[in-house]
Amino acid sequence: MRLLTNFPFEMFGKREDFPFEFLSFGPATGRRVGDRTYSYDIPLDTSSICIEDIHREVRNRAKGFQPDAMMLWWPDQEPLPEGLERCPYPVVGVISDYNLTLPCQTRLWSVVDLLLVDHPGLQVLGRLPFHRIEPWCQFSFRPDVHKIYKDNAGNPLERDIDLCFLGNLNPEIQRERHVWTQRLKDLSSCKVFLGNAPQGEAYGRILSRSKIAFNRSIRGEINLRCFEAPACGAALLMERENTEIRNFFEPDKEVVLYGPNDFEQKVHWLLEHNEERKAIAKAAHQRVQNYRMAKLCEPLEELFRSIDLSHRNPTQQATRALCRAEMMTLTWAPLSNLVAAFEFAHSLSPNDPRVYNNFAAALIHRHLSENHPTNPKVGEYWIGLLERAAKNMNDYLPPRQNLRFLLRALGMNREADQLGQQCLEILKGPLRFEQFDGAILPLGFHGRQVEYSLALGKAFRSQDLNCLAHWHRDWAQDQTDPVLAPFPGTPLELQEQTLSLQSQDFSMSENEDFRPAVIL
Repeated sequence: MRLLTNFPFEMFGKREDFPFEFLSFGPATGRRVGDRTYSYDIPLDTSSICIEDIHREVRNRAKGFQPDAMMLWWPDQEPLPEGLERCPYPVVGVISDYNLTLPCQTRLWSVVDLLLVDHPGLQVLGRLPFHRIEPWCQFSFRPDVHKIYKDNAGNPLERDIDLCFLGNLNPEIQRERHVWTQRLKDLSSCKVFLGNAPQGEAYGRILSRSKIAFNRSIRGEINLRCFEAPACGAALLMERENTEIRNFFEPDKEVVLYGPNDFEQKVHWLLEHNEERKAIAKAAHQRVQNYRMAKLCEPLEELFRSIDLSHRNPTQQATRALCRAEMMTLTWAPLSNLVAAFEFAHSLSPNDPRVYNNFAAALIHRHLSENHPTNPKVGEYWIGLLERAAKNMNDYLPPRQNLRFLLRALGMNREADQLGQQCLEILKGPLRFEQFDGAILPLGFHGRQVEYSLALGKAFRSQDLNCLAHWHRDWAQDQTDPVLAPFPGTPLELQEQTLSLQSQDFSMSENEDFRPAVIL
């Protein structure tokens, strides 16, 4: 099988080890992973091209390479090319962080023929109309990085750390994990390493010095540390309720499972029983060699060949265009290409309130993340987009919530409170998913966005919109003042490239006061 992909598989092993021939494409800067950069076979900016452009580059650079499938990893982080529905072979998506970016993924079903996700994700993304969705483990370890390190004399490093945790400690994102890391800090009788290290040798050496590696997933999935820790010879300590760990390691023989009532007991037992702990770590180290990425990829050829393109979703072009623009919001795509994607979606569906709302949210997020100063005219434009979205659907909640966020940031608290009351009134009526379908600020790795993604996921699982309604009620009454960069001044690029989307009948005169019409 020949695979065209935006993922440099070399980070997980040698090309010849994989069960398929692959050709990778991506930005000319490559993909940075810790202390290493992996280049792509074909340098391309997928935020500015269509599927035919990719095919042309493949023909020019790799003559005779005829792909059997395209595999797109993490499209919430890597921009999608336009026109995937015209791809003559299956398009496969791989999704991981749906717990953080789910609001941007609700139309991904319109551009992929198969979605690969972890088992917990089946209960969330499986509710969307994907043609096909299957569980697959997308994580492994890097053999050149995650291994048992040795000292200058050729002996394994001394395991002088009793217990370590290497990973994301941001309490905004890892709220449940944050509670557990507090318990780690309370293990006063143990030598605990709690923090992070650059992905690479420094990371691997800390694991090689650790007797126990604590782990806790965010979605109940098997994650990178489940493979990295055993590969470095540390005993893996994993939450008992994890839904996937038993598919890979045998409890008490290759992994030790803990719960809220026996966590400390498990830690102390492992430290007091050296031989038993070493036996568990050794067995897991041997087992994990079967989980190299090349091995995990072996079932993919049969799976990809079973895809029937005659069942490809016959979606409207406007839906696919909006999907691509939304998915591009949190990626590295240049602002001009992000704007072009939303303008194309707008040209296909000029009255769709989701286009106006999501475009405004994308612009404001880019402004905040790049710490640009705010110009009144640009703020006026953002407000105009959000008001247009609200006027096009009189019970649509996202633009009203986003206006609240923006108005509070600008010190217009009275108007923001009025919008909050409007949201509460809307929530008293019948609930439809269309009322909730849109991006809500602040985007990115923010506590409110995490809560929103979790509420949306819970609504999908339970098929109960009250989960989302509860979140919106809380947010509508939130009095937290967000922060925007100070006035005045803004990049010329932002002003010029966003104003073209606004239709003439909704344009604002330059002489108008900078006060939005909040009576929607």
